[in-house]
Amino acid sequence: GTGRGADERSPPKKGARASHGHPGGSAGARLSAKGMTVPEIAGGDDDSAGEMRESELDVSDEDDVSGSGGDDEHDWSTDDGRDDERAPRRPPRGRGDDYEGGRRPRMRSAQTNDDVFRTVAAMMNGQQAAKYGLDLDSAAALSGYGELKGGQQPTMGMTMAAREALPATGALNQHVNVDADIAMMGAPAGLAKHVARVQTVLGIDDFYPPKGQLTMLMKGMTGAESGFAPLMFQRVVGVEDRAKDIAAMQVDAVDAKGIKQVVRVKWSPHFKAVDSMESFNSMCEGMLCALNQSAKECSRGFPELMDYFNAHYVKCDGRVTWRELYVEMLERCHKRAE
Repeated sequence: GTGRGADERSPPKKGARASHGHPGGSAGARLSAKGMTVPEIAGGDDDSAGEMRESELDVSDEDDVSGSGGDDEHDWSTDDGRDDERAPRRPPRGRGDDYEGGRRPRMRSAQTNDDVFRTVAAMMNGQQAAKYGLDLDSAAALSGYGELKGGQQPTMGMTMAAREALPATGALNQHVNVDADIAMMGAPAGLAKHVARVQTVLGIDDFYPPKGQLTMLMKGMTGAESGFAPLMFQRVVGVEDRAKDIAAMQVDAVDAKGIKQVVRVKWSPHFKAVDSMESFNSMCEGMLCALNQSAKECSRGFPELMDYFNAHYVKCDGRVTWRELYVEMLERCHKRAE
């Protein structure tokens, strides 16, 4: 062509082959090695119709020898005789160029997950405080019931918070002698869930106290006007088998807002009067099992009280009955609430 001559071309790049100076370029060097004649390239203008261009020769040559499997299969020539001046490449822009050479700071969220959790917890505590008339500390302790796992006991602070919140709900003033759902009657959801879990644990040993009675005992709300009946903690055998044949009933109740609710009641067994050593000790054992699921301070001294009643009965030598001892137990429960 009319481009620059061999002397004016750019110096060979690093790693260029020995065929760089061949008049036919790399394609001509390969044809000469095979014993073929390299056609002369006619000079003249670019518009000449009969001239053979190097580009045409290279393309035809690549088609002929592409399947030869020689050493040049992936050997791309660095100089095919064309003016291959490319535009200068734009230098890559550094990530921190806009920040005086430093690395661009990562965008961090305004609040971490812990901050969001604390914010939501504070908001929920405020709602509970307004709902049950508590301060923020008591509301936070009451929320702890929803975080208890199986086997975990509540703290005394949580127990005292429940004692403050329950009277405002009216949950323990309705249907305490049947196994009604205290959550539907206004009890805090976390507390109701914990009571239901404890009730399941007691059912393994054939104790089936109603949820209202169980809540009273665990929270120390066993006053004279509460309707607490210790006899409902005695063991009852065969409840599960008989419960399958008895349809669940429903009772009318109201929640903490005074809205009427239809509350489902699981069948509760019929508890007999405590009039023997067996029924008395069964009742005390059921009460102890329930207290062991409450705060540790709530069960303190109760095992010693059980021993006292049995020793007192033996010491009286028939001058006291188990019915009388039951009445004394009930009076002690009333005093405990005070």
